[in-house]
Amino acid sequence: MVNFITPEQAAELRSLYERLPAAAASAAAEFKTEPPLHIWDDAARARFREKDLIVGEIFRRIREIQGG
Repeated sequence: MVNFITPEQAAELRSLYERLPAAAASAAAEFKTEPPLHIWDDAARARFREKDLIVGEIFRRIREIQGG
């Protein structure tokens, strides 16, 4: 099945793909700020979860536009 997208959706996809690397790097950076084997406190988990949710939302929207 071929999924056709509008020019507006194509522009949104470009924007999402442009935002994705920075969002993923931001979430990954939370791991680098904590010492190895450190038990995260609630604030550290909340920071990571917030950034991880942004990455998930980007992926969700990409799949939605692409018909997945």
